[in-house]
Parts: sequence; structure tokens; C-alpha cells
Amino acid sequence: MKAQLTERGDIFNLLNVLDELKHLKRTGWVKFNIPEPETVACHMYRMAVLAMLLDNDCDRAKCIRMTLVHDLGEAIIGDITPRCGISATEKHRLEDVVCFPELKSWITDV
Repeated sequence: MKAQLTERGDIFNLLNVLDELKHLKRTGWVKFNIPEPETVACHMYRMAVLAMLLDNDCDRAKCIRMTLVHDLGEAIIGDITPRCGISATEKHRLEDVVCFPELKSWITDV
């Protein structure tokens, strides 16, 4: 992951985003009353470890980077699932308009 973090404030902003993910419980776990629901950060970590186990035929490093950034937007818009009543089109619009402009300024090579 290459982060464009040239100013001290940018680093703190990214850390604040990451901190939100440590506390954001995955929506599906909460809706189904699963005890001790997984957080988004925990999910991202588990997926990164799983990506480390992928076959050599793929770019494991890129897969790991992808797992570590694919849910960053949830710190801003929440963990939106198909059962939340928001269409996939609207979710993608929110990600494109609200999340990705800021996140893309931090991460450039995924």
C-alpha cells in the first residue's frame, strides 16, 4: 500500500478512519444478533491473512493490499449490506462521491 501522507494532518486523518473501523460492528452480525459481532477492522485483518494463503498463481501482495483497503469507506458511510434497504447503485454512488475521493488521495496503488 502506498499512502500519500505528506502532511501530519493527513496521517492523523487516516489513523482516525482506521480507528473507526476497530469499533464498527459488521451490520449482518448485529442484525442477526450474533454474540460478540466481528468488527470491520477484524474482518479486514482476517481477509488479509486469508489472502496470504492464496496460490502462487496470483499476485498475493496485491490481494493483501486490496483486502486492507476494500472496506475503508465503511468508516465514513457505515457497513451497508443488501438488507439495509440501499440499492447497490446507491451504495456505489456513496462510495464514489463520499469515500473514494479522500481515500484515493491516501492510497494510490490498489
